[in-house]
Amino acid sequence: IIDIEIEAVTDEGSVIPEESAIFTIDLQNHGSIFDYVSLEATNLPSDWVLADENLTTRLTKNSSKNVNISITAPQYFPEGDYVITIKGTSSRDSRENSYVNVTVTILRYHDFDVNASANQSDTPRNTMYVEFYITNQGNYEDRYDLEAFLDKDWEYDIVGSTTTGLVDPDETIMAVVEVTIPDKEYWETTALLRLDVTGGNYGTDDEFTKSNSTYLSVDLERRLQISIDASQKLQLPGETITFDITIENIGNYEDNVTLELNSLDEGWSSSLSSYYLDLDHLDSKTVQLTVTVGSDSYVGDFKDST
Repeated sequence: IIDIEIEAVTDEGSVIPEESAIFTIDLQNHGSIFDYVSLEATNLPSDWVLADENLTTRLTKNSSKNVNISITAPQYFPEGDYVITIKGTSSRDSRENSYVNVTVTILRYHDFDVNASANQSDTPRNTMYVEFYITNQGNYEDRYDLEAFLDKDWEYDIVGSTTTGLVDPDETIMAVVEVTIPDKEYWETTALLRLDVTGGNYGTDDEFTKSNSTYLSVDLERRLQISIDASQKLQLPGETITFDITIENIGNYEDNVTLELNSLDEGWSSSLSSYYLDLDHLDSKTVQLTVTVGSDSYVGDFKDST
């Protein structure tokens, strides 16, 4: 006598995509001789997987045995109830079959993958555009909210996309954050830019936030600003004139400054109180320019000494 039967001990399982639903199947051999019972799913949706484990089991005559089988839905598969038919077949007679239905409930799944572009650097007063890529790894159209954070007091804003929207499963959107480096920001100052992406059911336990960040740093910029107390001064031939010249370091690092003067006509002379300056970041120093008027100069004669 060849007689097999299968029954579901557990016939319902609730999982998210890529998570296995486990079902316990009772295998029964009512025959008069040992038999092998093979299990298969007759109506698995596309890309679903019935794991290979425990699909063939030896049963002695008039015996039964519980085995566990696992069924897995692929990533992004929509939520819903899916009835799967499991068929048991005797190895002694392929016409001897038994069937049982199990229900796999695919739950709504919330998840985002957030990737940031590589670290960037630039000089003061310039704007960097930082790209973030958000992929919906869940299995339904999800809403997203974007919020950016910067750990320095720099100007920044999300541009190029709205801060709230909808994204389909497996869809990737790009968000751009523009960051402007302030004037004279010190060299190698580093700021951390973070983008938070919130999704799920807002105000419930299903609400979630995913984040990613990147570093922004300041490149070296050397700049000087020179000012003088007066553009013109008058003096008699053979006498001296003194100008106060201020050199300000408006770059973003310490600097060493060398000063030079142009040549004047014969009989005129000029000199500086110092030709070499060490300037700290945002420091300024004043030197005196002394000009001796030529003794044979005439009224209205002038020279440009820089």
